[in-house]
Amino acid sequence: LAEGIRYLARRVRAACVSARAAAGAAERSQDVSLRLRCLPPSTLYAGKHALAPLMKREGMAVLSGGVPPASTFPLRGITVTASRPAAQGADESSGPAGPLPIDVHLTAAEVALSQRYAPFAWDALREWLDAHVRSLHSPPAGAGHRTCITAGSMSGVEMLASILVDRGDVVLIEERSFMAAIDVFRSVGAVLIPIPVDSAGLVPEALELACASLRAAGRPPNLLYTVPVGQNPTGTRLAPDRYQAIYATAVAHGLLIVEDDAYFYLQHRADAPQQPVPVLHGLGPSFLSIDTRGIVLRLDTFSKLLAPGFRIGWLTAPRRYADAYDGLAYVSSQWGCSLSIAVLSSLLGSPGWLEAHVAALQRTMRSRCLALLCALDKHMRGLARWSPPAAGMFLWLRLAVPAPSRETLVEAMDAHGVVAVPGADCSVAGLTQHDPALFHPSGDGAPNPQPGGAAGNGCPQPCAYLRLSYVIDEAEYDGAARRLRALALSLRGGEHSTDSNSRTDLTADDAGTSNVCG
Repeated sequence: LAEGIRYLARRVRAACVSARAAAGAAERSQDVSLRLRCLPPSTLYAGKHALAPLMKREGMAVLSGGVPPASTFPLRGITVTASRPAAQGADESSGPAGPLPIDVHLTAAEVALSQRYAPFAWDALREWLDAHVRSLHSPPAGAGHRTCITAGSMSGVEMLASILVDRGDVVLIEERSFMAAIDVFRSVGAVLIPIPVDSAGLVPEALELACASLRAAGRPPNLLYTVPVGQNPTGTRLAPDRYQAIYATAVAHGLLIVEDDAYFYLQHRADAPQQPVPVLHGLGPSFLSIDTRGIVLRLDTFSKLLAPGFRIGWLTAPRRYADAYDGLAYVSSQWGCSLSIAVLSSLLGSPGWLEAHVAALQRTMRSRCLALLCALDKHMRGLARWSPPAAGMFLWLRLAVPAPSRETLVEAMDAHGVVAVPGADCSVAGLTQHDPALFHPSGDGAPNPQPGGAAGNGCPQPCAYLRLSYVIDEAEYDGAARRLRALALSLRGGEHSTDSNSRTDLTADDAGTSNVCG
């Protein structure tokens, strides 16, 4: 017992020394979080003497495994029937969900690997992803980017927040953004500073103002989180000429850029329906494509490109951060589902399949977006304002009613049989407009952010904005817009709180209708 107590005392002293060393490191280095600095490298996957490469090498006598014998794995054969996308001009019924199948057969070796951990199954998919990223983005060679597999985009966001953010760190984010990402950054104690968005996406001048104000106040931001294409919830696409301006600001102020581009492939261009869809090679720039300084961490996902059930995405980042991601994945997500990895590897290896699928997906999203716009033109004139989205699956609409509370809005949805996402749910600060006081609340240029939330009031405020999606069948939009009209009329006639400063020009000036119905 005495020896046990002495051993315990030694461990406690060692833990205290380790904690002091970690705290000192935290003061010296801010590029990764304290959690990552305290995470030891994986002996299986990290470094020159990692065991996994030896375990995968043919001819090795492997006495280090920790899985059931392969002979006991339950799956013996896997054949997947996938859709064969329709040719341009074909009816949608023969498109992605139509009667044109393609069978994907996994070999016996692939079936076995699909039942092991992801690093034993991912070689073919990682090779495909590396070539795909080079083809679409051509990341500058000098920055040393590397691609990692993620367990879907949401897991990627959560893990990057854990890697890059300590409690109290300042994160810049579009004033309206992806709801789950807002929650993730709040959960790690980030101070969220909302940056305005207009019809061309994130406003570079506002970003520069925020960075300069925060730096002058002694609270320089750590990173910028952005959804540049098909922005969630506004549907905007960042203007090509803004990428370089935003990137230059990030370099000047020492920011990392987390480029969460889940809707990159969904550039349907319903705002310019006379133009052809861009397919794969007309998608335009990305922050990754101009990252000469190694500050961009880009997330892509199969969830919006193919289907969310695969739970597979990919991160492209400078090697230091890619290695940190793999280190955290080893002790958390384990990178995702090996069965999905094996199926995707085989499906994406079918020549021309992905390009045909993307073309069909973009045409489908354009058609459904135009159907929604037509229904809004027909039923919502004078009751709301909106602009045609350029990408993604969302339309940002402002009801021409006194801004209701969230509770009142949801109750009205329930009463009228229509549901959309309340704009307040997407608001970083719980405000209906960008408030300059977020940067100058004391009048002296000093921000006053609160850890775990946004600068300013984080409670939902009355908000007349709605995020509408256009993923249901085209025949349903007319009825849905009728119900939305009834909802708007009920709110217009009721007694609800208002916000006289509510901004109504997030996108195009005076965008009341889209004129798509002729």
